[in-house]
Amino acid sequence: MEEDYFSLVRNIDAILIALTVFLSITIIIYAAINEWLVGIRYRNLWHMMSVLQTFAFKDDNSLINGCTLIIRKATPFEFSDILKRQSEIPSGKFSNQLMECINDSGKIPGIERIAKNSRRKWLRIEAIIMLGYLNSANALGILKQSLYNRDNDIAYFSLV
Repeated sequence: MEEDYFSLVRNIDAILIALTVFLSITIIIYAAINEWLVGIRYRNLWHMMSVLQTFAFKDDNSLINGCTLIIRKATPFEFSDILKRQSEIPSGKFSNQLMECINDSGKIPGIERIAKNSRRKWLRIEAIIMLGYLNSANALGILKQSLYNRDNDIAYFSLV
């Protein structure tokens, strides 16, 4: 009987050790993939910012001409990263052109849909912050609706 008990405990220990190893490897792989994806996002952001900075030193119509190139490549959240780093672009007039370009891009309804309906909390918060920067027509209604959300973080970032 003692032999059966020790055998059972040994089998349970082996299963728990195997499960721990499997979960550890899974977490390491997840972290590596996540780091790789963040690196890609920052490389794309760096490239777009360098393009925008070269446009800033050209004539006034350079952004309008190059806007479609930037818009096609950018996701709505890359716009968010660009807007957060607007101070790196030298010209204030250029910033206004950039805002107009983003507002005219046609990607604002996607951001509004995410801010209104997304179940992923931090993605929704990022979309809410983006709407605050953009001053779109529907943004005020979505931000007011988000103020009354049960989640305090969403309500807070709607207020900010």
